[in-house]
Amino acid sequence: HRLRNEIISTQITNSIINRMGPAFTNRTMEESGVDAGTLAKAYTIARESFDMRAIWDDIESMDNEIPATAQYAMMIQSSRLLRRATLWLLDRRPEELQISRAVERFQPGIMTIQGQLSSLLVTPDLRAFKESRQAYIEIGMTEKIAERMAGLPPLYAGLDIVDVATSIGVDVSRVASVYFRLAAGLKLDWLREQIEHLKVEGRWQAMARHTMRDNLYELNRILAADIVSDAPKANPGNSVAAWLEKHVDKIAHTQNTLEDMRMGGKLDFATLSVAIQEIRKLTQSG
Repeated sequence: HRLRNEIISTQITNSIINRMGPAFTNRTMEESGVDAGTLAKAYTIARESFDMRAIWDDIESMDNEIPATAQYAMMIQSSRLLRRATLWLLDRRPEELQISRAVERFQPGIMTIQGQLSSLLVTPDLRAFKESRQAYIEIGMTEKIAERMAGLPPLYAGLDIVDVATSIGVDVSRVASVYFRLAAGLKLDWLREQIEHLKVEGRWQAMARHTMRDNLYELNRILAADIVSDAPKANPGNSVAAWLEKHVDKIAHTQNTLEDMRMGGKLDFATLSVAIQEIRKLTQSG
């Protein structure tokens, strides 16, 4: 069709507006310094890599079966994952955002992680996953859809994990296991939760929280990549345990600092910035 490109462009634009809201495009272009075409490519790669349309179909298939408020909450959850993935791609621009090549790079690994979450996650993330899955089932979701929805938060790390696995040439499940075990060993779940609970007033604080969240994911990625690179064929649990033991003194100092913060009550941007810096020191341990 002679208007094929224009039709595709219109479809993508409509998808962005319908799924992400009208403010997403302008805000993201302004924050990232990209044009509309580049944003559309990143969005499309993210949407296809996470098979988001199947997730939306799952949610919409439950019309009149579950409360509309629950469906809305799930749509918001999916859009958050899609937003993070889009911004991740814009920050890193793999393969210059060539859509088919990038989807081919990321989608298989993302689907592998998604299908193995119950065996890849460890407590407390595993407990949160199981509780979320059960909550979805109790409001009337099928087990399949409940499992998929409960798996969205852990998939925030999906692009990082697949990128590390592809770059090093290691099985994605191995990298994912190291990544999640390391996060549990360093108690990064608590730090992530505190960042999410930060109250923001205005655009700049929202950007600061986004940057802080991304920094934590990036540090988790760097440490996981180092561990896998050092012993690419080792058992993930053994690799992480050995790394934690090797750096036990520095980790103890970091955990003591975080514990002081916990005991101190309400946390703010300044306090959590210090916490992120403490984690960053671990990436410099060698």
